[in-house]
Amino acid sequence: MRTNADALLFQDVGRRAVAGLLLGIGILVLGCSAAWGQTTFGSIMGSVSDPAGAAVPDAQVTLINLGTNEKRVMSTSSAGLY
Repeated sequence: MRTNADALLFQDVGRRAVAGLLLGIGILVLGCSAAWGQTTFGSIMGSVSDPAGAAVPDAQVTLINLGTNEKRVMSTSSAGLY
């Protein structure tokens, strides 16, 4: 036969279990959302200008990955942007 103290103890354990479960789910959700932010892609932006500060359209820009020696070649826009 359960006493009133036993009933209160089981209620407290139940509340702690639910709180722990909710905390665990919250941590899991936050961890998963942070994982979506990881990627292997990036971008490089910049501009090309002459010594007077004017934009240089159609300038050739070469990017080189020093780890793999992979090269990417592109031209600047009419505003000198790449």
